[in-house]
Amino acid sequence: MADPRSTDSSPFPIRGHVPVLDGIRGLAILTVIFYHARNQMKPEGGFDATWSALFSVGWCGVDLFFVLSGFLITGILLDAKQDPKCIPKFFMRRVLRIFPLYFLYLFILFNVWPVIGMSPMNEIMLEKYSPAVFVFYLQNMFIPVGGVPGILGVTWSLAVEEQFYLLWPFLVMGFSCRGLVKVCLALLIMPLLWRFAVGTFELSYWHAYTPLWARVDTLATGALLAVAIRQGWAQNSWALFAAVGVLVASAAGMVAIGLSTGDLSFWRPRVYSLGFSLMAAHCGGLIFLVLRLRDKTVVRWLFEGSWLRLCGKYSYCMYLAHLSFRELFTATFGSQGPISIFGSQAAGQIVLFVLMTVGSVAIAHLSYQYWERPFLNLKHRFDFAGNRDSAVADARLNGPASERRLALD
Repeated sequence: MADPRSTDSSPFPIRGHVPVLDGIRGLAILTVIFYHARNQMKPEGGFDATWSALFSVGWCGVDLFFVLSGFLITGILLDAKQDPKCIPKFFMRRVLRIFPLYFLYLFILFNVWPVIGMSPMNEIMLEKYSPAVFVFYLQNMFIPVGGVPGILGVTWSLAVEEQFYLLWPFLVMGFSCRGLVKVCLALLIMPLLWRFAVGTFELSYWHAYTPLWARVDTLATGALLAVAIRQGWAQNSWALFAAVGVLVASAAGMVAIGLSTGDLSFWRPRVYSLGFSLMAAHCGGLIFLVLRLRDKTVVRWLFEGSWLRLCGKYSYCMYLAHLSFRELFTATFGSQGPISIFGSQAAGQIVLFVLMTVGSVAIAHLSYQYWERPFLNLKHRFDFAGNRDSAVADARLNGPASERRLALD
């Protein structure tokens, strides 16, 4: 039976709250945390080395966030296109959602952490990165030349999305749906060519990982899906088979790359040159299938579980906070602490993952209740005109306006 909270009778819900998308967001954040629970461990061989290789693809959690963001943001803009104040309202809603938590996070790391004897970056990075780099969301462009700025390095993906938000609304407003499809197709090709150039000219792999122009194909994949659904192109029976084909082919391609390189670490040229495109397609196919099959028992069981949806609700704060818990743990026990304590990479990663997740959920709950919610409650002042429900746009992005203000990243 269809979810009564969906107000669209088509195979795809483009009105109202869509619970399975919470689950996809939850899957994305848990993948990121699991990946970061391993990346300071250096197994010497045996089972731990195999384990590390298998989960080296954990960077795909961010890619899933990107594709989902492109899908949701483009859908919101398309549905609000007739509102003459669409763009300023869109920006104000993004400001209320993203800025309060982000700037609180920066304040804590730059002003509170030193008081307790910790630092978000080492001294070398502190000299390279002024707070202004993070205030103006420029870190993703600095990383290829300046290196990763400690735990603040995780904010590179937020910079990618903020830069996308500044440009994308004007393209959506300026093109028809068919024109927007052409833009999306161009944005699928250009980053692929750029990443091949990075490998060909032996530039730092960060040039292929953090700049907007290197990763915009993931956002464009989600945008293309949003257009296809609203135009009715994705509702044909052949589209379901095509999506399965994309999932299988992209997975096979990633396996082939992994077998040829030894693992799927993002810094390997074959991974970032071709693998990123395959992963974007895979994430798009996953979102398509989850939406198309959302009424199937197995899909609801996988993506509407309370814990996964809770992580989806708190994913933004969890994303910002989780590395802080890893730093606290490794500062106490050392970077190899999980292995030395629990005897193996696998056991250490699982335990550290659980600690990071539980800690992040706890902090995110407090943040949501006592810091983020007052700002989120102001978003109704910037509802888009012409929606059947004043909370429709917010629901697609963040759930019903009263409760489900979910994070994009």
